[in-house]
Amino acid sequence: MAVANAIPDGVEAGEEDIFPDPFAVAFGEQLRSSPKGVEKQMAALVTSPA
Repeated sequence: MAVANAIPDGVEAGEEDIFPDPFAVAFGEQLRSSPKGVEKQMAALVTSPA
């Protein structure tokens, strides 16, 4: 229920990016501190063979 509430709260607060759960919060912090690092991690997930 907290995630469902966090999304409209973020919209009402005018937040551009909303991170509604602990995993998303950690991802957002990593994204803010090292956008290129996150980009490389995501690219590795997409391009690595399964």
